[in-house]
Amino acid sequence: MGNGCFTLPSRTRSKVTPVVVSGVMFITVANDAYAVDARTGRTIWHYSRPTITEGLIDDASSHHNRGVAIWGKRVFMNTDNAHLLCLDARSGNLLWDVAYADWNKNYGATSAPLVVNGKVLVGTSGGDDGVRGFVAAYDAATGKLLWRFWTIPGPGEPGSESWPGDMYLHGGGTTWMPGTYDPELNTVYWGTSNPSPDFNGDRDPAMTSTPVVWWRSTPALAN
Repeated sequence: MGNGCFTLPSRTRSKVTPVVVSGVMFITVANDAYAVDARTGRTIWHYSRPTITEGLIDDASSHHNRGVAIWGKRVFMNTDNAHLLCLDARSGNLLWDVAYADWNKNYGATSAPLVVNGKVLVGTSGGDDGVRGFVAAYDAATGKLLWRFWTIPGPGEPGSESWPGDMYLHGGGTTWMPGTYDPELNTVYWGTSNPSPDFNGDRDPAMTSTPVVWWRSTPALAN
């Protein structure tokens, strides 16, 4: 066995879980990704966006990043401002970049993606800041959006009676930690954050829970 050391730059506190594939360790910090020889600590490649994003709020403003997902020769990571990046695992070259929550600047991302059957699943942060939580799935090869599952029900959906008017549009329930996948049941499980606003005595008590959502991994059952 070799001995080595790799030191992450001190741009932000590290919350990453390293992923090791065939002797290569993949690590993220803020909007940077590293491929490192797991035996020696030698840097194989380093991908860096021009800068960490300014003007973010809440968790995203700390630029936390919890790691990557791997699919074949591709590496996937989220950025602090909720972009999904696809990198070549061999070179670190950017293959595609998709903004998946750009209609509201209060969205961010701190989670690692999850790859399931050729789909890359992503979540967001921002549950304290007036956004509506969701999980979205993108085609791992092309970056095309396949489906989006909203954690806060809209009008006419089960549970929508707890969200009068347009409160559901700002209901929180974000998905800022990675989900898990059960291949035998072909089912994804994903925890959600607090509702928004956090403290409101006029609301239905059901709105203050932090549920786990789950669904089969097919788009027809999660739209």
